Order: sequence, then C-alpha cells, then structure tokens
Amino acid sequence: MKTILVPTDFSKNATNALNYAAGLINQIGGELIMVHFIELPVTPLDGAMIVTPVAQLAEEYHQELTQQADTLAKQFSGNIKIKAQCRFGDLLTNLNILIKNYNIDLVVMGTKGASNVLYKLVGTNTADFIKIANCPVLAVPDKAQFTGINQIAYASDFESEESIFLQQLFAFAEPLQAEVAIINIIPERHLNIFSDNHVLREIKLQYADKKYSIAQIQEGDVLTGINEFVAETHPDVLAVSIHARSFLEDIFHKSISKSLFYQVQLPLLALPERTYWQSVFKPVTQAQNPLVK
Repeated sequence: MKTILVPTDFSKNATNALNYAAGLINQIGGELIMVHFIELPVTPLDGAMIVTPVAQLAEEYHQELTQQADTLAKQFSGNIKIKAQCRFGDLLTNLNILIKNYNIDLVVMGTKGASNVLYKLVGTNTADFIKIANCPVLAVPDKAQFTGINQIAYASDFESEESIFLQQLFAFAEPLQAEVAIINIIPERHLNIFSDNHVLREIKLQYADKKYSIAQIQEGDVLTGINEFVAETHPDVLAVSIHARSFLEDIFHKSISKSLFYQVQLPLLALPERTYWQSVFKPVTQAQNPLVK
C-alpha cells in the first residue's frame, strides 16, 4: 500500500478523512493524492448547450487544495509526500479512471450524518462509490482520528471466494503490522459446517504466514453478532467484502434506526470483488477529462 487517494469537497467530513489519511500515510510511507472534482455547469441558450467558464473557479479550488496540502506537510514536519489535483467531471464517473491511471492502492472518503457509520453511508457519494469502486475504500466517520491501526475485524459470510478479499485485506494490514480478526457470524437458523470447513482449510493453507485469527460466532442475526464482537474486541477498522451477496447490501436496505450497530466511530474498509488490476477500462484522453493542475 503505497498510494492513497482522498477525494475532497472541502467539507468538514472530507477534511477529517484527509487528516486520517495523512496520519495513515505518515505511518506506512508512500504518497497521498488529494483530488477535487469540478462538475462543469451547462446552461441552455437559444437551444444550444453552452458550458459556463470555470477557469477562475478551478484556480481557486486548486489554491485551496494546495493550502491544505501545505498545512498537512507542516503538521507532519514534511515527512509525508502530498499532491493536489483538480479535475473536471463528476466523482462517480471519473474516480475509478483516476484510480487506475495512478495505481491507487486505497481511497479514503469521509462519511457524515447520524450516529451510525452505515446509516451515514446511505445515499452519499461514499456509499454510491463503494458499490462500484475498483480498489479498496476506507470510509472514515466524521469524528474518527488516526491513532494507529493495530487490529482489523473482517466480517465474512464464508459464501464467496475469500482469497479475492483476503489478498486486499492483508495488503492493507501488513504495512501497519496489524492483526486481522476474521469473524464469521453463523445465524442460528443456518449452519453449513462442510462449506465452512472447506473455506477455513483454504484460508489456513494460503495465509499460514499472515497475522490473523478466526472466530465463528453463532448468533440470532449477523448484525447483532458483529456488533457484539466489535464491542468486546475494539478493533480499529471493520472490513467487509462488497459482492453480489454482501451482507452490506442487506444493511443498506434495512431500517437500522433501532440498532446499536457501529455507534462507535469505527472506519469501514470496503473490499471490492473486482479490482482495477483485474479489469480493463477504456482510457480517457485529456480532452475528455482535462487535468486543471
């Protein structure tokens, strides 16, 4: 993990995510890239579509990015490498392209809203991007501060090809020397020992040299089981896999107003099923997506 990308809209939540990412990159080394996307406003005039000039606005945004970068560099005594960019276009359309072009290892984004990090994600750019991201995304709650990452809890349903996600997870954990706690919540109404034993055996064979533990917990429902594990062990980050059968999708479509899930300020690491190094994207020319600075 050498390059971290932080999209920002200069909001309080985005700035907090930027500070968290700076602390992370200060610990592991590498490069931090800040980016602000400028959506080009289009105004109809006599039936024609005219793009409103944005050069001055783009320059102002870039100056603000540069000021934030300078502030962070001073805060960490010049020990972190930071770049600041503005790009034209919307975030959801263009962020994956930028990730691939710059070989990004991790995207860090802020969350906002209620007292619950998953509730915060619903309906936000962070939630929308997590569903289509081509690299791991760390969603940082608005009050979370980076104080080191020593333990990562990874919630798995053991119903998918785990190696896809574990490779990404250990790539995140190893530079931090963090231990991974793999947790599998088994609903009381469902128990498939044969399938689970197969997955456990594969994990032990492939990752014998990694720092991890495995816990299988029988509980009435997945959310309750994860919530109890988090409350008891106090991990620094919770990781989840994003795939067609991801329990995270169920959470997005459930009412969780009565749940105590994630009332702690716990960052969420979302691991995609398909990363950009496994995919082929059509390159975008500078004319299609010009770089301002």
